[in-house]
Amino acid sequence: MAKAAYDKLEDGKLFRKNPAVSRCLAFAETLYKCEAGIEVGLGGLADCKIRHGDTLPVIRKIDLNVKMPE
Repeated sequence: MAKAAYDKLEDGKLFRKNPAVSRCLAFAETLYKCEAGIEVGLGGLADCKIRHGDTLPVIRKIDLNVKMPE
């Protein structure tokens, strides 16, 4: 999250993207709401990938794709 980039759009809203997870974006009126939106987006992305058995993105050398022993 620390390397996320913010841009201000023509309508005054903020746009945030995270370089580690290119599919996770947020649009909001304030930095706080943008931050909250990206957190919800990351949670939804993780939930969807886990349900479908896909691998999660490795962020800041944190790999949550370790298989549990059976």
